[in-house]
Amino acid sequence: MRIVVFLLLALSIAGCIKNDVPLPVIYGNVQKIEFEGQQKCVVNTKTRTIELTLSDTVDIKRVKLTKLEITADPATMHEVSVEPVSTLKQDSVLDLSQTLKFIVSTYQDYEWTLITEQPIDYYLEVDGQDKVVINAQERSVLVYMPEGTKLSELKITRAKLGPSIAEYTPNPTTLTNFTRSQTVLVSCFGRIEKWTIFAFHTPEGEGPVTMITGEANAWAKSATLSGTVPAGNSGNAAFEYRKSRESTWTKVAAVISGKTFSAKITGLEAGTSYVFRGIVGEETGEEKEFTTEAMEQVPYMNFDSWYLSGKAVCPGVEGITVWDTGNKGGASFGFNPTTEEKTDVKSGSAARLASVYAAVKFAAGSIYTGTFGGLDGLNAKLNFGIPYTCRPTTLTGYYKYTPGVIDRVKEPYEYLSGRTDSCHIYVALCDWSEPFQANSKTSTFVDYSEHNSTILAYGELKTSRKVEQYEKFTIDIKYRDTERKPKYIVIVATSSKYGDYFSGSTSSVLLIDEFELGFD
Repeated sequence: MRIVVFLLLALSIAGCIKNDVPLPVIYGNVQKIEFEGQQKCVVNTKTRTIELTLSDTVDIKRVKLTKLEITADPATMHEVSVEPVSTLKQDSVLDLSQTLKFIVSTYQDYEWTLITEQPIDYYLEVDGQDKVVINAQERSVLVYMPEGTKLSELKITRAKLGPSIAEYTPNPTTLTNFTRSQTVLVSCFGRIEKWTIFAFHTPEGEGPVTMITGEANAWAKSATLSGTVPAGNSGNAAFEYRKSRESTWTKVAAVISGKTFSAKITGLEAGTSYVFRGIVGEETGEEKEFTTEAMEQVPYMNFDSWYLSGKAVCPGVEGITVWDTGNKGGASFGFNPTTEEKTDVKSGSAARLASVYAAVKFAAGSIYTGTFGGLDGLNAKLNFGIPYTCRPTTLTGYYKYTPGVIDRVKEPYEYLSGRTDSCHIYVALCDWSEPFQANSKTSTFVDYSEHNSTILAYGELKTSRKVEQYEKFTIDIKYRDTERKPKYIVIVATSSKYGDYFSGSTSSVLLIDEFELGFD
């Protein structure tokens, strides 16, 4: 969700008829969904996500939906598309090579996300090899052989360079002369991939390859340890680890997959130095060190601190901007959609986000980590994100929400008129070199979709449900890239989900309090 807090564009005022009859709330949940060739399917009604694992015997670009059961009956379910929407129903054939987003529409819209993976175990083995490097993206195989090996007499013993039902031209096991590169065509599902196999002598001092302790991907309270072994190794694999200042080792079993072995260890202490080593069979690798990440909180997440900058109400402490709103733009016109709440709180003070119609535009009450960037004509510029390098796993807090009936809409969301408004709270970890400047005039907003590789992790809460008493929420932060560390964090809350499109209810109010990042 992108927010536009400030809203001053045209000078037209649209009339509307007030609707005092609240719409019933029927949650659009996916109860059961099944696909042809599925190995695993996990439906999470809390986050409205579906995680699907497919067999490699199924064409991921043409997957048949074999069963679909949703809560509402009747209800409409359709893909989100810039083009006119298409109906999603049982027996539909779908391209699941990319993340699929769809909406279950009852009296409200409920957005769901379908994430599909299709693991393919690539391998190629040659008699007497030192190591083999497979690059599935480039469709290349590098075979390293001991010095003195005749490359003209190599023998591939087995190979898998595609789905298990793929056909090969020629069969890799029939190839022998690797004094030059060899090409193999891999055919499956009507598509052909061209793979190239290269053979080299291992550079002096680099082979043969034995067990090697690899690297540690260390988080605050966990770490994934890795190592390498010769291809075909069947020995028991494990890791041992200890605090750097201690002498007692803890052993954890590892899993060998091809030429790598790995294990995830949990229960670690944040900001602490550890030593680890790999063990395969009777062989123990070298010791390596890693330090777990700190558990850094974003300042002023309890929303107890507020100050006045001119006529604008601002969260935090004067001179230190961590959180901001669109109030600095709206205050000169006499309105502050986001204010300090001193009485209806969980503890101390809270943030009150109220959607309003003022200065001839609809404004969603909102708050975000970043800074107000000023005005571009009558439009706002918002700098999203503050520097942050930790990797939290959850965002928790408390909220109350009074959704109104949507009475202000703008293209292309005219269909929302008369529906119940929704609030939106989300968090994103980003690989940016500087804050992202959003601009309502140019419709420049952050793209939080999985297509944006700079968004390393994302989690959100969206609801149109009325919450009369403070309720604790937990947002699971899902990492799309577990290797890169973030440079910025964006946390946003808004009383109207479609406020960036100047659409929502002028009676929606969101109260938030006591935010906290978790690291388990």
